[in-house]
Amino acid sequence: SNAARGWLEFSVADMGSGSGQATFDLASLYAGLSLVGVDIDPKTVEIAARTHQRPNLRFVEGDIAAHIDAGHLKAFGLQ
Repeated sequence: SNAARGWLEFSVADMGSGSGQATFDLASLYAGLSLVGVDIDPKTVEIAARTHQRPNLRFVEGDIAAHIDAGHLKAFGLQ
């Protein structure tokens, strides 16, 4: 049903995507899902982007820790 598929029309960031294989697998499984693999290592991002290509998938360099503040840590019980 369309209602069951509706939740698949979102963007998802895979933080720490590494080789990109898991991100690619999700992109292959759910074509309506827009996936972004994020990793801190530029070489890993380059290899993942070259190795795993789909219309609904891209890889970018980024550091998730740079965007975590005290409020986020507290919300997850990490502070």
